[in-house]
Amino acid sequence: MCSRCPCFVILKIYSVSAVLRKKTLSLMAITKHSLSVPEPRPETLIYPPLLSIISYPSSLKSRRFFIHPFKKSFRLFLITGIFTIILAGSCASASRNIIIEDETINKDITTGDVSDIKDVITLDDDKTDDSNKTEEKDSIYPVPTAFVALTFDDGPSYQTHKLLDVLKEHNIRATFFVSGVNMVKTDDILVSANQRKIDEGHEFANHAFYHYSWGNGNFSYDSMKRDFQRCQDEIIRVTGKSTPFFRAPNLIRNHVMTRVLRDLEMFDIIGYSLDDWRPNVTTRTLIDIMTRKHIAVDGQIFILHDHGRNNVINAIPQIAHILRERGIDFMTLSELAKHRGIDLNSDFGKLYGYF
Repeated sequence: MCSRCPCFVILKIYSVSAVLRKKTLSLMAITKHSLSVPEPRPETLIYPPLLSIISYPSSLKSRRFFIHPFKKSFRLFLITGIFTIILAGSCASASRNIIIEDETINKDITTGDVSDIKDVITLDDDKTDDSNKTEEKDSIYPVPTAFVALTFDDGPSYQTHKLLDVLKEHNIRATFFVSGVNMVKTDDILVSANQRKIDEGHEFANHAFYHYSWGNGNFSYDSMKRDFQRCQDEIIRVTGKSTPFFRAPNLIRNHVMTRVLRDLEMFDIIGYSLDDWRPNVTTRTLIDIMTRKHIAVDGQIFILHDHGRNNVINAIPQIAHILRERGIDFMTLSELAKHRGIDLNSDFGKLYGYF
């Protein structure tokens, strides 16, 4: 045992106190006044020094001539010293353990073995770059196994940029069924909105040049074909390519429209209409309907509007979060058709409510 160990010091003190107690008892035996000193109990033989320090026979306390070697003040000082030594020894032991653990960690880092300290190392979030934050954000969702399409009618509008901002923020690519009458406008806001759609990966689709109810029976085949083709020409002018997708204004259709779309090699696309333009359709309404499990299914097509109303703008973030938690993500119509195995090179004029 090391001479600097606290336990060794304590035992040394115990031994000294035992010797002093033995000499005191011998002195008492030869005194003229007889003192009845009881024989030590068995437990005092086990820890005699400690008992002699803490207490002594009560029969000796009234003897004035008896001078106990350990006065109260000295005993208090000695006991305090003992516990101080014990506490110092515990602190020294803890310090040695910390040093040993620190050396072990340094050794593991040097040798490349960090399996035991992987829970100790933490990253400073403030120093993480934006790319890592994006990866972390995406990693909270499971790998998507189903896809839906968000479609927006009637644009471009002066509020399209607000819609594009929220779509970009949540990494959603959508399909815009544009009206030709709005495509020909040269206002910088509308022109830049169309360019943003192209740059950010969105898709254009045909919503007729004029927003008439073409399928109500009041329009001829030629007038329909001329209007639909005019909108198609504007889409080609802006994007450089045509679209195979058409949606009738107000969703009013008839058999004449089917013939026109077959000849123009387009498909009749409707979908699940949310009537988001109605005043009573709130953000909460859109979230509740679009996230229902029997509605938000693989291949679903949602009909919204590019009018800049706050109900749509505010609903998209929560809808995206809920659906992505279920493994449902977003695609453009072309991407969704390919995902669902839809052949876009045949069966023109066919009606699709979903893919």
